[in-house]
Amino acid sequence: DHFRSFEIKYPPRKKQKTDEEKGHVYPLGKNSLFTPTPSAKSETYQRLLRLTPALKRANGSKRIGAIATGLAKQAELVVFNATTSTPGSEDIIARITPDGGAEVGDLDIATSGVDEFSLAYCTDYDLYEQTYQYDFTKKQVQKTPKGPRRIHQMPAPDVSASTPLRSKFRALRFLDAQNVVALLNKPGRKGAELRVYHLYPTGPAATTLQLTLPSHIKQAVSLDVCALDADKKGNRQVVVAVAGQD
Repeated sequence: DHFRSFEIKYPPRKKQKTDEEKGHVYPLGKNSLFTPTPSAKSETYQRLLRLTPALKRANGSKRIGAIATGLAKQAELVVFNATTSTPGSEDIIARITPDGGAEVGDLDIATSGVDEFSLAYCTDYDLYEQTYQYDFTKKQVQKTPKGPRRIHQMPAPDVSASTPLRSKFRALRFLDAQNVVALLNKPGRKGAELRVYHLYPTGPAATTLQLTLPSHIKQAVSLDVCALDADKKGNRQVVVAVAGQD
């Protein structure tokens, strides 16, 4: 029962008079969304969780979520309807098993249209994307393409090099529905860098920006972004935060 949900009741504001003086956290439900494993010694756990922002609409807030395994013999990523607080098997939109059993390093979801969502995730050397058009009422999904498409692969290293190793993807976030920023660690703790990829409807993504982080960051561990309000022309800036092991 790795997937658990809770309700938070905040303490009242100081100006409000109420009998309730403290906040509370209540468990709502728990469930298992990953494919069951026959092994009694399985160490599989839920390592990643992402939700799309809750958008207010006339028919209520609609959102989806995604989770990914850790320490699984066969890695798995599950996309689900997150409109309900306790999703079950009937709310699963897609199950993804990465090629070669590679573990999902990070994932993110962007809203790309009305009830349309774009999922991006990374393994050590690859970036993938898939779009979902989901009918929340009928619980029907249309996937584009039918399976996740690889939008970028880390180039193979020069075998004649002294250290024939490749940089690894550590984290990623959508800047908007068409652009993704990824955090990479260079081999041998030689530093970290950010790369921005532009996504096209088909084919590979284009690398539009590369930025090497300060040298005191030998290896990075986490990434997040915050889009600021747009100006009158629609231009906007995005704040990017990176955590390192330094």
